[in-house]
Amino acid sequence: YFTDGVPAMGWVLFETNLHKSIIDILQKGSFDFQAIDFTKDYESEQLYWLFNVLLTLLYNSIRAHPGMKQTMRECGVIELSLKMLQCDQRKIKTLALFTLTFSADFCNNKNLIKDTSSTIEYMVESLLKPAMKSNEHKFEGWSVQEIIEGTALLAENPQNATQMANQGVLEIFQDILGDNGWP
Repeated sequence: YFTDGVPAMGWVLFETNLHKSIIDILQKGSFDFQAIDFTKDYESEQLYWLFNVLLTLLYNSIRAHPGMKQTMRECGVIELSLKMLQCDQRKIKTLALFTLTFSADFCNNKNLIKDTSSTIEYMVESLLKPAMKSNEHKFEGWSVQEIIEGTALLAENPQNATQMANQGVLEIFQDILGDNGWP
């Protein structure tokens, strides 16, 4: 997606206010993100592709241009991300999670994610550990660096940081920073 390979595209998205349109499309649609079965039929697969592309554009734009945070928040990106976290499809849920981590202020929003322990566990067990084990240091397109950045943003909240420590995140970071086979 263009905003990943060419960060300037994220700025174009922002300058042309297309981010507002994307958020509106995803917010105003009467989508029940828990109930959608993206594998059911061709139409559902197309819907998955659309969600994936639109959310990827938002995520890559906000990650590449942190100055967009406030404007994206005002457009409802946090509410959208929380809504899309309900989705059972892993790619959509992960995109929603990372869009949320890069757009939210966790120091001032202690209860933004109601169950941070399962969110942190998801990031560590389902993303970070598999990415570390792969030769490319990626898992399903997510790099170790990207996962760590998102995890670090969650850790800005002291409660989240404590949960991360309890779930062994510090040991994983030590492995990454140390000389335990990590290039």
